Amino acid sequence: MLLPAVFFFLIQCSPTQAPVPELRELSLLSVVEQLPPELVNGLAKAPAANGALGLNKDGYFHVRFQISLAANAAYAVYFTEPTAVESVAKSIAYSFTHQKPAGDFEIQVPASLQSFGTPSPADLASGTAFFGSALASTLHLLDQSAWFKSLSQPGKQVIDSQRQSVQRMTDWLKSQSEVLKQADHRAANRLLWDAHCFFGLGVYLEDATSKELGEEFLRAALQRQASAGYFTENEGFDSSYNGVSLLMGLQLYTLLPPGQLKRDLGAALVRAAEWQKSRILPSGEITTAGNTRVFPRGEQFLGAEKNVAWVDTVQAFYWLAILTDSPEAYRGFAEKIRSYYE
Repeated sequence: MLLPAVFFFLIQCSPTQAPVPELRELSLLSVVEQLPPELVNGLAKAPAANGALGLNKDGYFHVRFQISLAANAAYAVYFTEPTAVESVAKSIAYSFTHQKPAGDFEIQVPASLQSFGTPSPADLASGTAFFGSALASTLHLLDQSAWFKSLSQPGKQVIDSQRQSVQRMTDWLKSQSEVLKQADHRAANRLLWDAHCFFGLGVYLEDATSKELGEEFLRAALQRQASAGYFTENEGFDSSYNGVSLLMGLQLYTLLPPGQLKRDLGAALVRAAEWQKSRILPSGEITTAGNTRVFPRGEQFLGAEKNVAWVDTVQAFYWLAILTDSPEAYRGFAEKIRSYYE
């Protein structure tokens, strides 16, 4: 019986088994400040003069399309650019001019899209949660920035004055939590959006109920991870949405306090990243073969076929290069993907 025991010991100690990287304790701002400048610059999107972003620039549609707000806030603190703060302030103020008394937001579907029907309550709740997540990142980035706190310009005051509106939105989202759980239970990336929204806003507002809901959505997302490592979408894998899950999970990771849930999330993200690597071709292309949602003639959004969310995977790999002690294991993939798609 000695030989099998020795053999088992040798296998367990094999030097070919690379240790699983652990994620470090860094703030959201600390990670953003270490990203490549050209990446931060490229992600920023100029708003219209009134603060509208995305599809809202052609006329207000829904607050969901204000989500590039977070990238603009990252640009502002990264480059310490006061005019960028003013743009972020305008975008936040514009968003809340369309808030309804209950805390939710107006929806004005463009005439060209009305053939797709009326958005469901779940659509509106999810869209608001997307915005809530982006707003949470924005507020935490600014709050963690000593440079931003030193400002006395009008934009900073506008942002600080929106706290009551943020609380009304959060209270409305809390009332929609069961709707979101039902609508998003088969899409891990959406559960992570929800988790980040509730937890991030809860931390900012010191709202214990919102933080608890964020943890609930996070646990639900972790249960949607397959043994192979990917976060499931429609009971299968999707190389596009797994990249989205990675980025959203990493953002949430920076906000969680030390503890078992944070350790569980960190380990899950490393496993998901290893699977994501397996979907990257030597050219840098992210293959969609076998995907459940994003592939040629796959899912559409507002009548257009969805493209691979390669920017999310790029960001996630840069984040992992910063958050682990093995930057070479991730940065090369980020740069290879960028080289293919840019």
